Amino acid sequence: MNDKKKQENPEMTELITQLTTTIYQVRTAEVTGDLFEALCNTRTETSTTRLLNYSSARFLSITNAIRRVLEKWPALEEWFAERARKALRDRTRPPVFPLAGREKDLSHVLSVLDPAAELKRTCQAEAPNQVEVLMMLYKIRLNDLNNEKPVRHYLSTNKKPRWIEPNELTQLAKSTRLLLRDAFDKRFFSRYYDDTKMAKTSYVFEMQQKLHPIYKNPRLNLNAVILLVCKQQGLGVMGPGLASDLFKEKGCSLVWTTPAGMAHKN
Repeated sequence: MNDKKKQENPEMTELITQLTTTIYQVRTAEVTGDLFEALCNTRTETSTTRLLNYSSARFLSITNAIRRVLEKWPALEEWFAERARKALRDRTRPPVFPLAGREKDLSHVLSVLDPAAELKRTCQAEAPNQVEVLMMLYKIRLNDLNNEKPVRHYLSTNKKPRWIEPNELTQLAKSTRLLLRDAFDKRFFSRYYDDTKMAKTSYVFEMQQKLHPIYKNPRLNLNAVILLVCKQQGLGVMGPGLASDLFKEKGCSLVWTTPAGMAHKN
């Protein structure tokens, strides 16, 4: 939609437009010949010399495209600067780098999206472990999409950890994180607080988790997720100390922490 007021995240739409415009200009401009490839070899650390296309139909496409642009940032800045110098020599209007000043936004947005992208890659594996996928979902919801916790920087490693504090995130990264959190809640975690979905859900994944040698204790994961989701969705909780069997009629003994759960028990 062209009307930004009707879009959930118009700032992200604008960033993606600038991203795709940048990729298009670099790929189609003929006046600079092989300059971009040469700059990639001299100004960046990775061996790749091309940008990646973005497809709105593939979630991994956006994270891959942003990552490559960030990898080639010095080359991109110099490439557009050289185009501007040539335009001045030719007495034509110099082109503008569409992503000028957006490096921080790109970096923070990629850091927010990266965990979900990793989950997507895991799910696309030949034989994903269902319990491990469920645990990845829990960890993403408890940490990466919890706006009270810092975001792990996309360049962070075990040897050199890097984090972005919530108050340091760009406004675009903050809003994207919140929208992604709400999307996760609506599509999956609402199974823990929506009465209609609870009645229709089989909870097979949770049953498998109960049989797992490592993840079988719900107090360490599921309970924490339910408490957090209810709190951040404004539903409130009855208190973590109040426990009874959750999904008992479905054969899965867990813990009620939601008002809906307490009402169901009664």
